[in-house]
Amino acid sequence: MKKLILTTLFRKSLGIIIFLLAVLIANYLTTIFPDPIFLQIMSIINANLLIIIVIALFYLVKDMLEILPFPFNLLYPIANVIASVILIYFIFELLLLINIMPALTSTLLLVKYVLYVLVGIIVLIVGYWDIFS
Repeated sequence: MKKLILTTLFRKSLGIIIFLLAVLIANYLTTIFPDPIFLQIMSIINANLLIIIVIALFYLVKDMLEILPFPFNLLYPIANVIASVILIYFIFELLLLINIMPALTSTLLLVKYVLYVLVGIIVLIVGYWDIFS
């Protein structure tokens, strides 16, 4: 089990590091290729880089807790709920930043809060169902 935990930690951490290197390279490429669409995409990624890292870290914690045996894995659904709700938040922030639906901004806010609760409850129920089955 210890080897599995270390392998998971290494793989997930390596994925985060590779993503950060890709963002660094893409930021460098914005100086070489000043395409307006590419600049907008990179500005959105740069503005939300912290939240992307937080999502990845919560999923890393979730994966680590999921590996543990029964009494210690009871927190993994909670970590999964937190990561899922932050992911929903990030998706809606992207929709607002991209301005896909400008007329539906107030509707999006209502849908966003309903989805927070629904996704949280569903992920929590499924997580504990997975543990106890």
